[in-house]
Amino acid sequence: MTRAERLLWIACAIAGLIALVIAPLFLAIPGIHGCIPVPEHGALVSFELVRSPEAVEALFAEQCRASLMVAMRQSLWLDGLAFIPAYTAFFILLLLALRRHGAAIAWAGIAAVAAGALCDQYEGLMLHVILADFPGDPDTFARLVPAVRGKFLALAIATALAGWLLARRAGLDRALGRVAALGGIVALAFVAGDRFVGVSLLGM
Repeated sequence: MTRAERLLWIACAIAGLIALVIAPLFLAIPGIHGCIPVPEHGALVSFELVRSPEAVEALFAEQCRASLMVAMRQSLWLDGLAFIPAYTAFFILLLLALRRHGAAIAWAGIAAVAAGALCDQYEGLMLHVILADFPGDPDTFARLVPAVRGKFLALAIATALAGWLLARRAGLDRALGRVAALGGIVALAFVAGDRFVGVSLLGM
């Protein structure tokens, strides 16, 4: 392993740790859970997957609408300013560190990560628009849904490619790579079946 590769692995680990630290902060935002029964994946993921003004109104029950809107705005800022940059850095640094095992695959993975991050940021923008013009209009949802699909598709591809490269290494990395590659493939199947909740629960 070269010094440059070692530095990439260290930076990758730091970015991954930052993403792991940020992730639980979403659930710690006051009011983020809403005040009505929601699916097991929670109000936050439910909001990311809304597809109509009616679905938004149902999620943001009148008795807790104001507090949930504040919480959702906070979560969107946390996502856009911290979590998306952290997971993007993690993926890109990981793929750069794995270049020696397949440069073309690594660069394809980096392109997928960049596309996924852009879709994720655009998704957040559309969700901000929905909150500002509650409960949103059909045009906003027509732009939101492709962004959600694009995000999950791109990140599933990136995960599969990173796993593929990791599986070319020896020891524990090979086993972890196979698991990651399989996870990416399963996520692709979820996206193809329009089952975005399943992809979310895989950690994407």
